[in-house]
Amino acid sequence: VRSMVERSKGLDHPFMLEEEKNKPNINGDLFIKLGNRALKVTGGPFESAPKGHGTVCMAKEKTGGDIRVPTQDFNVPTEQELIFGLWQALDFFKHGKPFHVGCMGGWGRTGIFLTALVQLSYEMKYEPNPALALRYVRDAYSPRAVENEGQEKFLRDLNLSALASYARHYLD
Repeated sequence: VRSMVERSKGLDHPFMLEEEKNKPNINGDLFIKLGNRALKVTGGPFESAPKGHGTVCMAKEKTGGDIRVPTQDFNVPTEQELIFGLWQALDFFKHGKPFHVGCMGGWGRTGIFLTALVQLSYEMKYEPNPALALRYVRDAYSPRAVENEGQEKFLRDLNLSALASYARHYLD
């Protein structure tokens, strides 16, 4: 128990097993299928990205990331920045590369990106269903995903139809 507590605080405690020191401290993961391509996507603090994974940085206050969607804490990105980040993430799906989405805590802004990916998945195959997408992310990833009403409203109003049309062809 002690080593898990120490690991969760990001400390290198002498009682920790070597494999615990190298284990990423992610909040959760979920499988997302876009077209006929499915990937395991992890989420959590940006620094907790598993080695070898692509990265999406949602935190404006952080640097780095293969994909950047700079967003202030407890806020939402612009629709254009989010759609551009989702468009870039299509390459992870096309090439079968697992990736990690992160911000500071890995809940609100991370949840926005994960939920938007699930919305894109639904829109590519069925009809847009933001409520179902958010429910899936909260059930599969974390009940804390998407932290406030402003973030939920942003996802309800998000229009991914053009990106869904492009993704259908790009990922075939």
